[in-house]
Amino acid sequence: MAAGIQSLPLRADAATVTVAANFAVPVDNPLIKNKFAVYNSCIVPSSQYNRDINLINDIKPESLRIDGGLGAAPFCGLTPNPVTGTVGNLQYDFTGTDQLVGQLDTRGVVPYWSYGYEPAPLQIGGDWRSKPSSLPGWQQVLNAYTAHFKQANKSVGYHEIWNEPDFGSTFFTGTMNDYFDLYKYGTNGLRQGDADAVIGGLSSANRTDWITPYLDYVVANNLPLDFLSFHQYPSTVTGEPAQIDAYLASIKSLMAARSQFYTTELHLNEYNSYPINYPQGGTQDKFGLASSLLRDFNYFLSQPSLDKVNWAQFMDSGQGNFSGMVTIDGFRKAVFNAYKIY
Repeated sequence: MAAGIQSLPLRADAATVTVAANFAVPVDNPLIKNKFAVYNSCIVPSSQYNRDINLINDIKPESLRIDGGLGAAPFCGLTPNPVTGTVGNLQYDFTGTDQLVGQLDTRGVVPYWSYGYEPAPLQIGGDWRSKPSSLPGWQQVLNAYTAHFKQANKSVGYHEIWNEPDFGSTFFTGTMNDYFDLYKYGTNGLRQGDADAVIGGLSSANRTDWITPYLDYVVANNLPLDFLSFHQYPSTVTGEPAQIDAYLASIKSLMAARSQFYTTELHLNEYNSYPINYPQGGTQDKFGLASSLLRDFNYFLSQPSLDKVNWAQFMDSGQGNFSGMVTIDGFRKAVFNAYKIY
């Protein structure tokens, strides 16, 4: 220190600030965490989960939904054919299922299982999208799954029957009534295996045509419907949240007219703020989607009747779909960090 210069202690006094809190006056929406979850298609292979599953600890989603839980569809990556044998002698391989359920359970994430597509022994004409060749066989398959989970002490929080059966022939080649039969026999099987299973459908592909007759069928046949599930992908980048607001309003209106469903949860269990066009390195990989996620989360917080939102997707699946928060190489995207910030 130069001669003649002394070090003096410094003191700064902050001005007095008075803060008043009135807990009777709500401001904005409560930042609920367990409303938000994630989704992966069955195309994501076990090797990706083994490498990247710890990243789920950073975002802490309430659940992870998997469609195609029964394999059979092309590129499904857990156990491609977990159900084999014949209609009269069905055989099961729970290896891939048990591994993923265990990975999620140990990290505090609820497994959300969507039962599709048609197991090989029950396919009609070798088509994984077909209705079951045997409805009792279908019932037996779903019974086997919930019974296995219960006996193995593996916690599966949600059991959903099929994925987007109303999306033309993309995932289901049967009719609406065929799906209703599939749902009826499926719920019977699920509850036979676990009387406490939380069951839902119909996993609608941004449509309402089937919802009214579906709800009527559930009531007429005294079937369980713990949650009504549906999906939304906007038609344009700037379409949200207006498009989901209109879709959600129509669903809430249909549910409100039926007192039997006052306790039925609403699950938007596939959602993305951007339209379906997710090439590797596309706009969904950039910062814009991150800000859109936070914008739309704020909208969802303003909708207390909407119980669950599963972001699509958690991981890139490949096969033309790179919508994940985590790249196919295991790196975090901007949208991952936005979810983590929330």
